[in-house]
Amino acid sequence: MPQQIILTPPPFLKLRLQSGTSISALSVRMNALYEGILGGVPKDSTNQSLIYSHAAGLKQAWGLAPIYLIPSQVRCFERTGGRTGCILPPAQISALFIEDRAKGDFSPAKRLILIWHQQKAPPLMAPEVKSLIQQLDWAALAKDEEEF
Repeated sequence: MPQQIILTPPPFLKLRLQSGTSISALSVRMNALYEGILGGVPKDSTNQSLIYSHAAGLKQAWGLAPIYLIPSQVRCFERTGGRTGCILPPAQISALFIEDRAKGDFSPAKRLILIWHQQKAPPLMAPEVKSLIQQLDWAALAKDEEEF
């Protein structure tokens, strides 16, 4: 009987969380958050719309894994008419992470899509973002395919 060979592409990112869980990014996307937006300070609704539409695209590309938005530093400014507007860091990066499995363990692996914003890229993951991700409660946030 021929031996079955399973080819797995090398992960883009490998991280060990504080809980001890190891995770790997199977796919990564990066874009400029405000690309195509006219100048000025965006309203909160504009920021939310940009993130929601990006998340919807990720669901189409990567399936029904849950999505978690990593908190980021926001700069707020006074807009005309006394209203405020806030700017997120312009580099928007997303990755589909999967829990690493021991060799020979074919049980369903948990998955989680993470979205984060940082001032520039590279690096693919700024040190402050890496620290926040390492603190995540993977068991509570990630789901396996049977839970989608």
